[in-house]
Amino acid sequence: MSPKPSHEAKPKHASGSQKSAKAGEPSGGFPDISKPMRVAISKLAPKSDAARWSALAIFALLLVFLFASVWDKALVLPVVLKLTLTLILLVLGGEIMRGWMGWDGFYGLIMFKDRHTLDWIDRQAQRYAIVWNVLADLGLVLGYGLCGYFLLGKKSRQPAKLVLLYGAGIPLLLLFSLLLSQMAVGIVVGMISQNSPTAVSDISSATSQAKAGLDSLGFLGTALFNGSIAGSPVRLTVFTVLMLVILVAGGLAAVTTLSILAYAAMILPAILFKLGSIIISIVTGVKDSSAPAPAPGGSPIIPGVTIPLFEGILALAIVLVVHEMSHGLLARVSKIRLDSAGVVLFGVLPFGAFVEPDEKELDKVPKAEANRVMVAGVAANLITCLLLFMLMMALLAATTPMRLEGWRVLSGPLPEGAIVYSIDGQPLLPGNNTFAPNSSLSVNTSMGQFVRPTNAQGKIGIQMDYVGAYGEGFKFQYSPGFEWLGFILRTLGLAFALNLLVGMVNLLPIQLADGYRLAENMVGSKLVAQAIGWSVLIAFVINFLPWLFR
Repeated sequence: MSPKPSHEAKPKHASGSQKSAKAGEPSGGFPDISKPMRVAISKLAPKSDAARWSALAIFALLLVFLFASVWDKALVLPVVLKLTLTLILLVLGGEIMRGWMGWDGFYGLIMFKDRHTLDWIDRQAQRYAIVWNVLADLGLVLGYGLCGYFLLGKKSRQPAKLVLLYGAGIPLLLLFSLLLSQMAVGIVVGMISQNSPTAVSDISSATSQAKAGLDSLGFLGTALFNGSIAGSPVRLTVFTVLMLVILVAGGLAAVTTLSILAYAAMILPAILFKLGSIIISIVTGVKDSSAPAPAPGGSPIIPGVTIPLFEGILALAIVLVVHEMSHGLLARVSKIRLDSAGVVLFGVLPFGAFVEPDEKELDKVPKAEANRVMVAGVAANLITCLLLFMLMMALLAATTPMRLEGWRVLSGPLPEGAIVYSIDGQPLLPGNNTFAPNSSLSVNTSMGQFVRPTNAQGKIGIQMDYVGAYGEGFKFQYSPGFEWLGFILRTLGLAFALNLLVGMVNLLPIQLADGYRLAENMVGSKLVAQAIGWSVLIAFVINFLPWLFR
């Protein structure tokens, strides 16, 4: 007989927000410092629902305008300052809207709680409990490789089940690490290159620095094999073999953590030297002429800034909904009460979904069940990534005849998105194309024939990039009438990439990620887990410190 859903017996989710408001602590014990402002704003709000919603709509449009203005290319400000302004804008805007409408949430996050979501989670958890448990166990194998054995429950450690789990998990682990992660990074870089070329330059520099660091590793950089397989160049080093061993032994968590620690150690001396040079420059008044700061170890993912706006919002929503719902499903499978569930906005940006398991009940369940709950979000992200990859590849293959190939117009005196086939009957060549100064040229494009003049330097003033029919670098252009397929493909590509990258980051043993509690359960010591967590968190921050010098 299946148990009655505990959230129906104890409707804590119906009163949780009132309790939080009385305590004045929005989440995790942090003080509700914006409460006086919200109270003052609530007193200004009219009683008429129509008037409140109308004013809210106007304010939301104002926030969108300010957000777009901050990231307008015409506004020349350091990236760090733009990020800070964006954060202030979204937090302040979200708190003003909360005060105006009386919504729940904290620090700019607006939470819309829904009882129907809790009921749906209960039904799915009871109906497919075996499926969710297997997926969570598979997530432990993908996340922690052979070490995941110590996080599995006794039933899952039975020989037959271990053979099935590792028989499927290890090949998938190699697939995620050796193929899908490379494709995910390529897609994100391709997207960023079309929105933020500076960030792509930084990624390329970071890759070069990492390669240079690898070449200086001495024995670890020794090539065990240097040739070709099926016509493709292959170089197998001691370091590569070592990373494969670490991957199988410690899973995606070990590889991601070690990569962050290694790059932080590599760039920290250069960061300190650059910081010292700037301080000396300020004190002495002499212009800083030291070498540029090293490239950051990552790039911020901001819809409308570094990735396309609407596709980015949809992709992030998919990532967060899948992640949070899975935590809720495994919590209910383990009969842990859910305090609340629903959707969330960050200011005016859709931010996904949330599920709040009862922390006290989560602490009381056996560690194996708690591990399943904690890894559920990552497991769901990885499985969703695999499904989206197959769907994306199918769509890419099916729509190849509808995509154009050639030089695409990004800006200038031709229609944006047009493919330039030839100029005065001559095909374009890579690099700068110069023509006779102060002349008229016939330009043949996918959108028709145009006549455009050249300037005194023999330039037409068109910025272009090359798009291939197979979407190399995830750059593509669809024929007129099929542009909507590009939107779907970009959304699928981003959702695929971000599910994998967000899942891997969530495995990090830092206090803000699911991996922290899993690491604590694995090592069996809170003190050791805290030491590891702070070390990795500091390294993670160091990876992004070079943005301060941009």
